[in-house]
Amino acid sequence: LDPDYVRKLYAIGTSMQCYVDPEEIADLIVFLCSDYGRHISGQIVGVDGHTETLYPRSV
Repeated sequence: LDPDYVRKLYAIGTSMQCYVDPEEIADLIVFLCSDYGRHISGQIVGVDGHTETLYPRSV
């Protein structure tokens, strides 16, 4: 398989139609570690392009 084709196919499967950049994940980490994120605890924060809305969940 062509790697570029697979990347495009995966991106189509996300509601935002793009990949998440490592810098965006780092921005979230910096926010959570800052004073602005001090009241956020015990949460799961998905940084995945909103893929969970596009595929049915297993039962």
